Amino acid sequence: MSRPPFEGTGGAVLARSADDESVQKLVEPYQVSDDFARVLDLQLIAGRMLERARDSIATADGGQPSIVVNRALTEALGFASPEATVGELVYVPKKFATMYGMGTSALPRQIIGVVENKPLGITAGRANVYSLGAALPFTIVRIPRDDVAAARDEIDALWKRLAPGIAPPYRFVDEMFEQQYATFARIADAFAAFCGFALVIAAVGLFAMSQVVAARRTHEIGVRKTLGAATAQIVLMLLRSFSLPVIVASVAAWPVAYIAMRLYLDRFVSPIELNALPFIGGLLAMLSIAWLAVGAHTMRAARTIPARVLRQE
Repeated sequence: MSRPPFEGTGGAVLARSADDESVQKLVEPYQVSDDFARVLDLQLIAGRMLERARDSIATADGGQPSIVVNRALTEALGFASPEATVGELVYVPKKFATMYGMGTSALPRQIIGVVENKPLGITAGRANVYSLGAALPFTIVRIPRDDVAAARDEIDALWKRLAPGIAPPYRFVDEMFEQQYATFARIADAFAAFCGFALVIAAVGLFAMSQVVAARRTHEIGVRKTLGAATAQIVLMLLRSFSLPVIVASVAAWPVAYIAMRLYLDRFVSPIELNALPFIGGLLAMLSIAWLAVGAHTMRAARTIPARVLRQE
């Protein structure tokens, strides 16, 4: 392959017609050998795969190679079905071809096959396009999962015969995935740290507020207990007064949080579904933190001896 999965980006543009006003879509182009589909386990759903004996090789000067695309591109360019896509021409726009020294006019590409979607990257937004290439710098080897050690030994032995004295520079594809995902993991860790810091500040604020409120409502609590209110009722009353601002603030933040989470998740090829559970769970967590922060002052205020309070008043 011209570049391995999950590494780098070779963004290109394809359009439905040579017209500059035609709908254009960003694609991920891969130059491959003619056995790429078998190695990558791509499922053919229409047309045929690339064959070196029948299809021309992609060249730096533009050329006119045949291409295999995935289902995502057929949908993005508005073809009726994968079957209807086979045999159609798509074009590298004139502006793009000129920018990269591929020519001064739109370059046609004939679609000879359509494969099922199988992402070779993490982020979404681009369909995969495959064409035959020459002098490809990366060799992808598929090995049996039940005997990885033996496969590595065979690869090492072959490498020593071909390039003795040089360590084999191979990596597993899952390692490439983890390296690319590390950026998103760092973003997630940073957000977690900011959220933790915000929770600490909020808890300190609630703790201070509970102390002030409890002191102000001491007389009220004494009167309520004189009239027969139980300690549990006083605790529930105070917790309810502290919980209301937390609930209002959380509900007000939900739309912003949903939009931010949706924008983040949509960057991935296969984003998870976003339902109400994270928001409800977040609200319950915030209420728990609020109750823990004000619990001590609430219990102390609820256990106030009415006679002592009324005598002071």
